[in-house]
Amino acid sequence: MAIAAARSPSLVFDVAKATAEEMRAVGFNWNLAPVLDVNSDPRNPVIGVRSFGDDPRDVGRFGVTTAEGLNAGGVAGTRLRSAQADDSCM
Repeated sequence: MAIAAARSPSLVFDVAKATAEEMRAVGFNWNLAPVLDVNSDPRNPVIGVRSFGDDPRDVGRFGVTTAEGLNAGGVAGTRLRSAQADDSCM
């Protein structure tokens, strides 16, 4: 949520790429990220700050940008979403 709060897709990309490069340096080539949960209920402790926010469009946009940054850094990303964690699908 903190990175997305900057409202900068280029920052999200750069952070994801740097994360991927660090992961590659220690032998990882796959990251279970980005998490695409929507923080639709701020009282929900399950999602919290790991979400990119409360707007599904922003979550999707920053999720795609994160995956692109991970890929640019040589790491495969996995788009994750916990259907039980929020009510955005209702």
